[in-house]
Amino acid sequence: MLAAPITAGTQRLGVLTVYAPRPPIFADDDLRLVQLLAGQAAVILESRALIDEATRVRAREEAARLRISVATATETPATMTPAVALQPGTLAGTPA
Repeated sequence: MLAAPITAGTQRLGVLTVYAPRPPIFADDDLRLVQLLAGQAAVILESRALIDEATRVRAREEAARLRISVATATETPATMTPAVALQPGTLAGTPA
């Protein structure tokens, strides 16, 4: 059996394990190949995780945009917050 860790940075994602029906048939080159494949698997898994996160962020942003659009479309002049005019040197809500 050969095994190589699948890691992304310091995070362990899994282990790539290769079995053979009869021992010992693995050579040093086989171990290097399994390590190379484990490295490629880590890149693929990390890329997939980043794509999934980007999809979640995009969905949250779209939902927020739709909520804003709906809120704006349903506002009437009576429900809108009035604008406050500020005089130079004053703060809103405080006497001059």
